Amino acid sequence: MSILDIARSGLLSYRSALSVTAENIANVNTEGYVRRETVLAQVPGGQIGPTSAATSGQGVRVEDVRRAFDGLVAQRLRTAEGAAASAETLDTTAGALESLFLAGAGSVPEALTGFFDALNGLSATPRDGALRQVVLAAGQTLASSFTTVASGLAGLRDEVAGLAGQTASEASQTLRQLAELNGRMTGAQQSAMNPLLDERDRLLGELSRKVGIQASFDALGRTTLTLGSAPGGPLLLEGTVASTLGVAEAGGLVLEVTRAGATLQSRQITGGSLQGYASALSAVDNAAAELDGLARQLVAEMNTVHAQGIDQVGARGGDLFALEGWQVTADAGNRGTGGASVVAFDTATAPGPLTLVHDAAAGLWHAYDAGGTLLGSGAETLALPGLTLQMTGAAGDGDRLTVSPREGRALDMRFLLTDTRQIAAAAPYIVSAASGNAGSAQASFLPVTSTLPSTGSLGSLLTDAGGADAATLIRAGVVGHIPAGTGSVTLASLGSQSQQEFLLSDPAAAGATTLSFSIGGTVHSFDLTALGATNPTTLAAALNGGAVSTGGQTLADLGVTASGSTGRFTLTLGQGDFDAGASVTGSAGAVAGSLTPAEPAGGTIQIITRDGRHIAGTALTAEEAALLLTEANGFLPGAVYDASTLNGAGGTGYRGTGIAGAILPGEPVLSLHHADPVAGSSGLLPPASARPSLTLEAAGGLPLAVQVPAGASAAEMAQAINALGAGIEAEARTGVTIEAPADGTLSFALTGTNLSPVRISGAVAGGRMDALALAVNAVSAATGVRAELSPDGARLLLVQDGGADIGIAGLRHAGGAAVTLQGTDAEGSPVGTALTLSGTADSARFTGELHLSSASGFSADLGGVRQDAAVDAMSGGLVSRTVSGAGGVQTYGFTYDPAFDGAGLSADGTFAQAGSARYAMTVGGRTVTLDAAAAGVSDGAGVASALAALLRAEAPAATLTGGPVAALPTEGRSVSVSYEGQSYTLRMTGGAVAVEGGEPGVLTAAFDATNRLVIRAAGSLDGAGLRIESGAAAAFGLAAADAPVSTLTGQPADPAALPASFDIELGGTLYSLTASAGGIAVPAGFPGSAGWDGAGRLVLEVPAAAGALRVPPQAGARAAGLAAEGVSVAVSEGALVLTSTTGAPVAASAEAQALAGQRLTLTDLPDEDLIVVMTGTGTLRLAGALEEAPPSPTPAAVELRVIDAASRQVELFDTATGHSIGSRTLGADGSVTVGGFRITLTGTLATGDRFTLTPATGSSGGGEILDRLMALASGDPATGQGGYGADYMQLQTRIGTQAKAAAGRVSSTAAALEVAERASAAASAVNLDEEAARLIEQQQAYQASSQVFSVAQTLFETLLNAL
Repeated sequence: MSILDIARSGLLSYRSALSVTAENIANVNTEGYVRRETVLAQVPGGQIGPTSAATSGQGVRVEDVRRAFDGLVAQRLRTAEGAAASAETLDTTAGALESLFLAGAGSVPEALTGFFDALNGLSATPRDGALRQVVLAAGQTLASSFTTVASGLAGLRDEVAGLAGQTASEASQTLRQLAELNGRMTGAQQSAMNPLLDERDRLLGELSRKVGIQASFDALGRTTLTLGSAPGGPLLLEGTVASTLGVAEAGGLVLEVTRAGATLQSRQITGGSLQGYASALSAVDNAAAELDGLARQLVAEMNTVHAQGIDQVGARGGDLFALEGWQVTADAGNRGTGGASVVAFDTATAPGPLTLVHDAAAGLWHAYDAGGTLLGSGAETLALPGLTLQMTGAAGDGDRLTVSPREGRALDMRFLLTDTRQIAAAAPYIVSAASGNAGSAQASFLPVTSTLPSTGSLGSLLTDAGGADAATLIRAGVVGHIPAGTGSVTLASLGSQSQQEFLLSDPAAAGATTLSFSIGGTVHSFDLTALGATNPTTLAAALNGGAVSTGGQTLADLGVTASGSTGRFTLTLGQGDFDAGASVTGSAGAVAGSLTPAEPAGGTIQIITRDGRHIAGTALTAEEAALLLTEANGFLPGAVYDASTLNGAGGTGYRGTGIAGAILPGEPVLSLHHADPVAGSSGLLPPASARPSLTLEAAGGLPLAVQVPAGASAAEMAQAINALGAGIEAEARTGVTIEAPADGTLSFALTGTNLSPVRISGAVAGGRMDALALAVNAVSAATGVRAELSPDGARLLLVQDGGADIGIAGLRHAGGAAVTLQGTDAEGSPVGTALTLSGTADSARFTGELHLSSASGFSADLGGVRQDAAVDAMSGGLVSRTVSGAGGVQTYGFTYDPAFDGAGLSADGTFAQAGSARYAMTVGGRTVTLDAAAAGVSDGAGVASALAALLRAEAPAATLTGGPVAALPTEGRSVSVSYEGQSYTLRMTGGAVAVEGGEPGVLTAAFDATNRLVIRAAGSLDGAGLRIESGAAAAFGLAAADAPVSTLTGQPADPAALPASFDIELGGTLYSLTASAGGIAVPAGFPGSAGWDGAGRLVLEVPAAAGALRVPPQAGARAAGLAAEGVSVAVSEGALVLTSTTGAPVAASAEAQALAGQRLTLTDLPDEDLIVVMTGTGTLRLAGALEEAPPSPTPAAVELRVIDAASRQVELFDTATGHSIGSRTLGADGSVTVGGFRITLTGTLATGDRFTLTPATGSSGGGEILDRLMALASGDPATGQGGYGADYMQLQTRIGTQAKAAAGRVSSTAAALEVAERASAAASAVNLDEEAARLIEQQQAYQASSQVFSVAQTLFETLLNAL
């Protein structure tokens, strides 16, 4: 190459270099411009060849115009820019956040101070109405201060969230620009790349200030971006495809990255202003959460304290504050700007979540509840029950708003009191020390709420009251607790019933043709073909409904209940066991049943207070109590076992709890007759005789000696027994019968509980002692002795219900007749020896009987003779009996609860309970048995009626037939008849005879085809006929002239017992009849007839005019089918009443069996948590239900007694009942927690000191509750309650520290950014000094290359000239 070519290459290269330098200088202030550098390279010379020699260099060329770019420095700069942007964003929010919590006028600290100052002012004069008004205003201000801050936080949050969304949108735009730039780089000329790369780096810097990114570049400089400061984040940019960014909230701000139609959420927001917004949003949320927490604490604690007081109208203090509001959310797809605000609401009546839908055509908003029910409509205002909304904005058709209730937010804080009388300043009780206290101590009582027992609530275990839903327990022990505030509870300990279980699929159930099972050796087969069952559930339903029967009996008639579920069909038997060998047969073959035998209830329910007071159940031994009464079992620390109120007395137990229960077959009972009567003379009452020793021994316990003074009455002995607390309840009763002597006046001096004898006098007339009974009862208030008269009036029973001795002195009969006295038991039957008084032997002292009962077995040793308690089915079981009329009247009550005793299915239909209750009644020689479920009874009254019907069904039945009448009686006319001591009125009503009065269903009456009135009565256990009393007898054909006939029809006779003779009583005259297989022989003069009917029953027919017809109890009559028991039967007020018609005590008994081995019903429960324990072995199943009670406005009166001052032992008692609630040892600070109170004694204690807490009234004028509210101002470090000002100050401090830290981070990130910018400038920025020097250098090189041209030209000219 010639010198000219070399010079030319120099000129061209340095002209390009000068251009690059000029471009650098021109773009010195252009954003994103990166300095260019010209890279020159030597043009190599030629190589040695066969025909040429090697040459030197060929000049220079521009190899590249290179950007002064350092990728590492650029990444560091982007990171620093992102960090600085994040810090500046957070700093702005932190400052705004701090300003919201600044103290000053209207701030929360100022409002707190104002509120507590108002309370303090009112505490001096709690009745002052003006000061009460100040408290209301201060309360409103306090609530407003919280809502102001909360509203500010909500607004700041919305602002931050909005800016975050805007920033995400801007970042998406930048990503789209980078994607476009990547596309432009593809195929671009090399000369055009540097501006594109500059733009790329500028956009990357802009994006990094919004969000943290990771960038990588391919050979062409195209960018690939991922989210976050570390590789592997969500892809933001690849090639020409950019992701779209958005923000959402999911436990904080998250970035939504949408790419190719798929959206994912990421928390990798590691830089840029979006990171600052995420941190800012978290800071705002944390501040709001802390403010909400403080508001919730304040509201809960203040409301709790205020609820402890009573207001000026005597009501319990209501809530002071509430944190309730509503959230309105617009649907994301709404087309309009419609919204709503809640202007008024009532939490108690407001509906739940609502959906509002706009109807543009009608111009209305429609409100729907969660179930889609329309609740109301409105245009500008939407008034709904308990909720009023104001509609705002311009809504589009179909736009939807969701309105949801919100709780626990400071934003919704309200002060609720609007009337000064609502301020509950006074405590609901007054605490005072007894006037006789020897010590100087004073007491304070503070209600406290104990930590809930670790055991679960019993209500969560018992899902349904029915026995089919009973909970089966794995082992004995604590079952759960009855929460305080429960009004009543009904529980039962159940056994399990015999079952036949079939594994039956739906197709097998649908194709079933025969069900076969056996009970007691009898096989029962049911044809299932017509049932149309589709599965085990529908098969069970059809069978239970009686759709098919066998031998005239349905499944229910057999005492069986069916249940079905998926793959299972079960038969449950009410009593006894199924025999083996049941099957369900169908087209697919037979499915055999799996037999489970019945098991009796093995558990005993125990209910104990958390302080150890045993309310119901069976007494525990000391060892059992020690193992049970632990904190792990839910009992309070220091709880002490006490069974002194176990099962109560007379239906009332611990602290007035109503206790009704049953243990099957009954309670163990024992009656003790510990002293025979003592006779006296000459009008002097003899002293009591010596009493034998008495020792009691409960099951599993030690023998306990009963200590009583010599000559103690039964009442004193019962009191001593009950004081033992052995779980044995003692009742005492003294009864003395006086047999009627000859007619004449009888008199005596009577003592019972009285010290001075009271003279009694009355006539015996017609063998009756009515006058004497009246005389005794007239002075019962003085003597404590009452009188009962047998139905025939011939026996007078003197009763002292408390068991005091009955003394009779100076007994005199006007005719000098001897009088027999006899001690009796509770049934009126004789006990002990009888005494006959006459002449100077005119006095006697009778000592009563002890009746002992317990929930478990026990024994007594009386004077060295051991007696074991025996189960009495009429004590503590399903049957109760009361005796009156000197034993001549017995009234039976029955317990029947369909939930435990009847048939039923579990709530899901899976399990069944068959009717299990069976009742047996024996009257004289007659016994009947009732299957309650099969009889369809629903309560105890139904049992009484059904048993009465069974008794009557086997007794002689009476009929009264009148003479024919020409015309039926006119409307309203009536006639009266009597039957078994009850009067009935027969009245023409609507052309028919209606029976009124008496016992329903006993009598029926109608005119037959011959216009004869036929009155039919149910059977009579007295063997009595019907009697005409009064009324329009002739109109009914019952007048004497009509010759009405009284008929008595017996039951089929016993042929083997015939012949038999018996008497009948007719009109007061006895007639002796003899029944034989050949007929009935009647005596001469008998006015009626007797004979056998076709069914082998004896039929007596007598003229009604002959008088009352009756068959006395006798063996001959029983053999002839006219068995009478000498009692009348009646059902009255749901009870079965037996009345003697012979004057003797009624001989009857009843018993019951059922699945529930024990049942308890507790009412009027104390306001305490109660622990429920199941003891025992075997089958442990528990069923029942709980019922809440309205809260009591005032606590019950209690008394704290210092039991031992030296050991600091105290005990809390219920004032109304005297029952012990709990005992404790005072702590070092003189405090103890017991009975729901934190009690503190200050001063000197003395044993026997007493402190009472009694209910107060709203007008008491006290300010105790105000003092407790004010105590919350400073707070209690031990409990963590109160101290709201300090808590708010801590919140302020934290937020201030946070703001300061945010400002410091701005400084540190700014410094880091400055370093990064300097490094970037050093690497890529244009330096004018350097460029100027470079310009001179390049200019000189260019000029030198030009000079080479001049030299070459001179040389060329010289060469030419040389030629």
